[in-house]
Amino acid sequence: DLPGVGKNLQENPIAFPAAFVNVRFVVALAAIAAIALFPVRRLPEADRRMAGGILLLGALGLGYVAGLVEVVKAVGAMNNAWPDVLVSVYTTMFAAATLLVGFVRHDPRLRYTALGAFGVVVLKIGIHDLGDAAIPLRIRVTGVLGLVLLAAAFAYARKQGPPALPHDHVPEGA
Repeated sequence: DLPGVGKNLQENPIAFPAAFVNVRFVVALAAIAAIALFPVRRLPEADRRMAGGILLLGALGLGYVAGLVEVVKAVGAMNNAWPDVLVSVYTTMFAAATLLVGFVRHDPRLRYTALGAFGVVVLKIGIHDLGDAAIPLRIRVTGVLGLVLLAAAFAYARKQGPPALPHDHVPEGA
C-alpha cells in the first residue's frame, strides 16, 4: 500500500489502469502510430537513415512524455518521496521496454537509447530521489532498479552469446 495515495486511486484501485484511458493519451498513441507507420522506404536511399532516426527519436520522445504526463497526474496527490520515485520507476520500465524492442527489431539505436536512459535513471535516483526518502522506500527502489538492470544485463549477455574462442584454441580432451 502506497502512503499518501490520492483519494481517487485509494478508494477505487481499479481506476488506476483506467487513468491512462483519456483523450490526451489516445491522441499521443495515434501520433506515435502515425510516426511508426511513416513510409520511410519510399524516401531516397540517402535520406532513409536520417529520417528513420529522427522518426524513431520522435516516437520515443512522444511515447515517453505521453506516459510521463499520465504517471505524474496519477501520483500528483502523493505528498512524500513517492512521486519522484514512481517517475523513476516509470522511466526504468520505459527504458526496459525500449531495450526489448531494440532486441526484437535488431536496432542498436534503440538499445543504446535504453542504456542511456538506464544511466540517467540511476543518477537521478542516487542524486535526487533517495535523498529524503525513508529507509524502507530506499530499499524498495534500489531493489526494483537492481532487478530491472540485472534483467537488462542478462538480456544483453544472452544476445551476445558465448565469447569467441581463438582459432588455434583446442578444447580439452580433443
